[in-house]
This record gives sequence, C-alpha cells and structure tokens, in this order.
Amino acid sequence: FQRRADWEVLTAAARSRRLTYTVPGWRGASGALWRPNTLARVDDAFLGIGRELLIVSVTFLLSAEDGTVTELEVAPPE
Repeated sequence: FQRRADWEVLTAAARSRRLTYTVPGWRGASGALWRPNTLARVDDAFLGIGRELLIVSVTFLLSAEDGTVTELEVAPPE
C-alpha cells in the first residue's frame, strides 16, 4: 500500500506543476516532430527552470498569423 501511496503523491505533485510552452515550428532541435512521453530541455530564466522535463502533450497548430507553432505541455519527469 505504501508504494501506491508514494506513487499517488508524486503523480499529484507532477500534475500540479505542469507548464505549457508555445514554440515555433513543429520540430525540435533534432529535426524530429515533438512527441509526448519524451524529455525536452527547458531553460526558462523567468521561472528559474533549467532542466529536462517530460512532454505530457503536444498540439500542432497552423495559423495565418503565426504559421506553424507547437504547444508543449511539460511536467517534471518524477
């Protein structure tokens, strides 16, 4: 039971610390499309983040104003 309780605590904490970033284009630095369940380096001086985060969800967008952009929802991998 303790392992399940520990997992629930970590999962709830990670869900509460999710962030969404909008990045230009549909591909990362490697040239591959962004994919959920992969790690991405996030450097955000405003929030004091400088580490790899887990990509939770990916939304590809195309608009006349912005062209191709991707919304990435990220969370701590723990």
